[in-house]
Amino acid sequence: PASGNVVINAQPAPPAAPVATAATAVICGGFTANWNAVSGATSYGMAVSDNINFSSNLPSYDGSSLTSGTSYNLTNLTPGVTYYYRIWAYNSCGPSADSSNMITVEVVGNPTTADAGTNQTQCETATATLAGNTATVGTGVWSLVSGAGTITTPSSPASGVIGLGYGANVFRWTISNGDCTASSSEVTITRTNEIVVASGNKTPVSCNGGTNGTITLGTVSGGTAPYVYSWSKTTDPTFTANTANLIGLSKGTYNYSVTDA
Repeated sequence: PASGNVVINAQPAPPAAPVATAATAVICGGFTANWNAVSGATSYGMAVSDNINFSSNLPSYDGSSLTSGTSYNLTNLTPGVTYYYRIWAYNSCGPSADSSNMITVEVVGNPTTADAGTNQTQCETATATLAGNTATVGTGVWSLVSGAGTITTPSSPASGVIGLGYGANVFRWTISNGDCTASSSEVTITRTNEIVVASGNKTPVSCNGGTNGTITLGTVSGGTAPYVYSWSKTTDPTFTANTANLIGLSKGTYNYSVTDA
């Protein structure tokens, strides 16, 4: 009779659980998950969740075989959210019985929305105090956009400014956090020079009791045009006028003020 031997080889056992290591390249909306290689493993799967109990996993990251390497780059995650991941090793017999340890990763968050404060006007004064908002996520810094002025403490939302130039001086408050898109806001500090009224002339009343007197103010300079005129009369509290030149005046003392817009 014929005889022979048939050998049935034992299949390899599922691999041991890998050891997950700290995430690297943590950026705005992503990170790289890492783990140690396992002997006999041909690929690895990963579960990723924003819930520490992994009650729900991100799509495509449910522990199924994903890559043959020992790292994986995740993108398009939500900035500022804490994620958790764990790893399984795979071979032809399936996944490891247990997953790896869990790793916690806080993805870089979008910075606080910048607010440089309201515009300011300074008459002659060459100094000012900026009024940006405080960054709760990220860090802020002031910069000069146009005009003149030295920012004394660029990283402080309430930094002082010295050496303001006349006219408009624009400053930018920028809050940034990692590689997330920075947020910025601008404020204008306008320094005006003092209003000066040049000597004018007057025409006295020709006859006692007459009303043909005139006053013509000199050229107005400084400040920011247009100018606003206001007149009063010392002996007549009902008298008012709002033009640069007056006609039809009776005798008396007239007082004026000139302000800018």
